[in-house]
Amino acid sequence: MALHPNAEFMQRTMAAVASGDIPTFLAAMSDDIAWHMPGDNQLAGAYHGKDEFRRLMTKIRDLSGGTFKMAVHDITASDDHAVNIERVTASRDGRQLDIVVALVLRIKDGKITEVWEHFFDFKAWDDFWS
Repeated sequence: MALHPNAEFMQRTMAAVASGDIPTFLAAMSDDIAWHMPGDNQLAGAYHGKDEFRRLMTKIRDLSGGTFKMAVHDITASDDHAVNIERVTASRDGRQLDIVVALVLRIKDGKITEVWEHFFDFKAWDDFWS
């Protein structure tokens, strides 16, 4: 059975991210992307546009000393959305992060327009970035 086109799109996009190809990830986003990061920590908030998202990614990289990694477990998609289930790991100040995250992505006209992050362990996420 063939994958939904949005699942194929997300597989290619997330493979680029995993390999460190952030320009390909940014090219997959609409210019006015909205990225929602829940929680009670210094990363929590809503980020609008590629520039704000780029600043978020730089902050994550800097705070984790470049150790932040993600690995996709599964992707499912429909005409309007995709859901990525990922394992996220990082090190910071002697602490380790190893959690599962679900990204719910809105896709329109071949671009990611909005993303909501859902952490399976909010406390671990908040504690790590606080």
